[in-house]
Formats: sequence, C-alpha cells, structure tokens
Amino acid sequence: MSAPIRAPFLCRRPAVLVLLGFLSGILLGHRVPFSWSVWVPGTIAAMAVSVFRREGTALVLFSLIVCGALHFVAASALPFDHMERLPRGFLRGEAVIRGVAASVPQRRAIGRTGEKTSFSLAIRAVSRRGRTALCQGIVWVNVFRGLDLRYGDEVVLRGTLHDPFEFEGRGRSSFRDYLARQGIFRMMTLGRAGKVRILRRGQGPWFVAQALRLRTWMNGIFDRYLSPGEAGLMKAFMTGERSGIPPHVREIFQRTGTVHIIAISGLNIGMIAFGVFLVLSVFPLGRPCQMLLTMLIVGFYAFMTGAGAPVVRAAVMAGIFLFSFVIEREQDSINTLACAALFLLLADPHQAFDAAYQLSFMSVLAIIVLTPLFLRPFLVRDDQGGRVRIKWFAEPFAVSVAALVGVGGLVAYYFGMVTPVSVVANIPVVPLVGTVTALGATLILVSGVPVLAMAVAGVLKVALNVMAGVLYLFSFIPGGSLVFGTVSPGWVAVYYAVVVLGWILLRAWVRRLPGLSRFWENGL
Repeated sequence: MSAPIRAPFLCRRPAVLVLLGFLSGILLGHRVPFSWSVWVPGTIAAMAVSVFRREGTALVLFSLIVCGALHFVAASALPFDHMERLPRGFLRGEAVIRGVAASVPQRRAIGRTGEKTSFSLAIRAVSRRGRTALCQGIVWVNVFRGLDLRYGDEVVLRGTLHDPFEFEGRGRSSFRDYLARQGIFRMMTLGRAGKVRILRRGQGPWFVAQALRLRTWMNGIFDRYLSPGEAGLMKAFMTGERSGIPPHVREIFQRTGTVHIIAISGLNIGMIAFGVFLVLSVFPLGRPCQMLLTMLIVGFYAFMTGAGAPVVRAAVMAGIFLFSFVIEREQDSINTLACAALFLLLADPHQAFDAAYQLSFMSVLAIIVLTPLFLRPFLVRDDQGGRVRIKWFAEPFAVSVAALVGVGGLVAYYFGMVTPVSVVANIPVVPLVGTVTALGATLILVSGVPVLAMAVAGVLKVALNVMAGVLYLFSFIPGGSLVFGTVSPGWVAVYYAVVVLGWILLRAWVRRLPGLSRFWENGL
C-alpha cells in the first residue's frame, strides 16, 4: 500500500510562509534606507513580473516582504513632536522634565546604605535654560535614593540628561541597544540633591493600574511568608519581577545554563492555563465558554507579568491551542509557533532584533524539530507486543539537548558563553520549577488563612532550597560553563548551517527506521 501523499510544508503551515515573508521585510527595512524613488519603482516592477508570470506564491511572498519593510519603517519613524527632534544641546546637561511614570519603579540596594530607584518616564515637557518645549518620548530615569513613586504618577524631575550608557558585558549585550529597542534614547540621573515633585497620582490607564496592583499584592504575599532571597525567586517565577534575586543565586543560574527558568514562559503559562481551566470546569459553563475565559485570564496574566517575549509567545500559543478546541480544529505546533512570532512582530517589529525574542522562539523550534531525532537512541523493543517504548529519562534529556543545540549559537553570540552542563541540569530542575510554581500558586490562594499559608510556605521553602542546592552542585562540574570572547555573525551563520545540514541528514536516516512515526508526525 502506497504512503499517503502529504501536502508541501508551507501549504500545511501557512503561518510559516507569512512569518518568513514579513520577517524578511523587517530585516530589509532595517538594512536598506527607505527611499520612495527606490522602493516604489522596485515594488511595482517586482509585482508586475509576478503577475505576468502568474506566480501567485511569489506575489504573496513579495507583498509580505513589502508590508514587513513598511511596518518597520513606520514603527521606527519618530513623531514630529518627539523630544529627539529638539536641538542636540537641549537634551544634555541639567534640565527639568515633566511626565508620567510608564513602568513600575524598581528599587535596588546599592552598597550597605545606598538605594536606587529606576523607571521609565513618558515625557510631556522639557525645560532647560529658561526655555520649555512640549514634546513626547520616553526617558529612563535613575534616582539614587528611595522614592515613593508608583506607575502612572505624574512627576516633575530636576536632574542631568545624557545619552544611555553602553554597559557592555560578555558577548554583545548592550544596555544602550536594549533601551533603543524600546524607543528610549535618553537618560536622566538624579543624585541625592536631585529634585522630585509628584503632581498627581494614578494618571496611567486603569487596566494597567489594576494589573500592576494585583502584581504588587502577589509580591507582598511572598515578602510576608518567605525570606528576601526566596521571595525574590518566587517573584521571578510568578510575577516576572527579577530584581529581588540575590546576585550569587543569579550567577549560579547563569553558570548552569538554567537562567531561562527564572523567566516566565511556557511552563508557567501552561500550569496557569491548566489550573484556571480546572477551576472553571466546576461551574456550569459550556466548554467553549470555559476555553475562552481561560484564554482571557491567561492573557491578563501575561500582561501583568510584563508581557515579555517568552511569556507572550507562550500565551499566544496557549490561546491558539485552546481556540483550536473551540472551533474543533487540529493545531500544529510549528504553525502555532509561527503565529506567536508574527503576533509579536506586528506589535513591535523591533522585537526581531531582541535577544530574548530570538532565544525564546529558537529554543521552542529546536525542541519541536530536534527532539524526535534525539529520542531515537533511547527506543527499545517491548518483549510482549514488539512495540517501541521510551525510557523514563529519555524525553527530558532529548528536550534539553535540543534546546541547547537550538540556542547555542545565539547564546555564544550575545553572551560569549556556552553551558553544556545545562543538558543534565535541566532534567531535575525543570520538574522542581513546576513544583515550586504550583506551591507558589497555592500559597497565593490560601494567603487569607495564616495557618495554611505558613504550612504551604514551609514546604515551598524546602523546594526552593533543594532546587538551589542542586544547581549549586551542578555549577562545580568542570567544563560545565565555557566562557570565550566575542563571536562574529559569520561563525553563528556557520553554526546554524551545520545544525540544519545535520538535521537534514538525521531526518533522512531516522525516517528509514521504525518506531519514530508517532513522534515524527508531531514534528516535520
């Protein structure tokens, strides 16, 4: 019997075609300066050739490229009243600015007695040397003292305006580039003598204020029942606030290649979605209503935690997965991943150049594509029915290897290091993170009953310290973390070319062997 005919890859996964075209346009718009005299004739000529040759796919692809390029150009254009259009000298030196706090102020200890408050400020006016300019834009503010400031407060600040610092570390991480991708091109520093005056409270959007109020309430529960270090970890796991993680603990996560677990992503979103759906299933609601409510709550949770690339990716994928049940359609992992990537690029095309965006999607893509291949050595024959089964440790090991291979080139490029120990460190740590997340959610639910809350907090303390102890032991494995100099883009391209070539060869080899069909159908 002949094998069933399968549709071409891009026909089965149209979102991948849309993403490739749109992303190519963003990259083109980033590299090629926009000029009407070049873009308009080129676009007309290319579309005319596509229509004349009746190349429908080529026409669609080119249209997507043009849309991506124009979207990037439009998103990069500064408004006519943006502060960066003011004279250069007007934005340097001592100045007075008025605006609204556009982020939650972060307070950090400096030394033994010092403190720093950092936040982004949406500008409304800038005054310098007796002149005032009404303008818009965002400024990153550092106040070197404690400050009772909240999101949405309108303030007047007197300090020093200057360009953002580079703060380059290993690899190519740069604080200036990080701010630029968020549309922030200016900083203000206020020393102890800097003046801060709060004009009005609560000027931000109501929805954002409520989400941040819930986040503050959850963080307060962890502060009440846990030690500062433990509370810092739980805030990272549950609310996305990582400023409270002790430096030595953060270093352990970096050395073991498990820093991804302190960023809210698929595991957290999956557990939240499952828990919410479980609670809603108790109520007499129809299944579609339960699914849609779960999607809304997961979306609100993603927004509350800061809406970073990993959490939005996970939330969009969870939403598509749940919606597929509502409309009774089978979902495809790669197509779903492409939809999530496209969603983020539509919201902000500059995400394409963000390390977190690239690492998040590359790791998930590698897990989907490479895991079936790496499972092959662990397949054994069942004595009774001759069926193939997998040893208990095979899947987490294969997933860990696939993730390391997928992000290895990007991690080396951005951070100048590779962590082979992450392959084994992730196997015990990921289940522990799931346990910790479940205990954290339970602590929040029972926080109104002090006796129960203290009991849950005690178990949570044990789980957190076990996880930290396991990572501490892994951090001493020789060669577990390899640090080197800057890696050029050419070497990264060579690395991924080798990965793709190896995948093609392994794919051809594995398809000739029995036992992987059910895994392979879920991949490529």
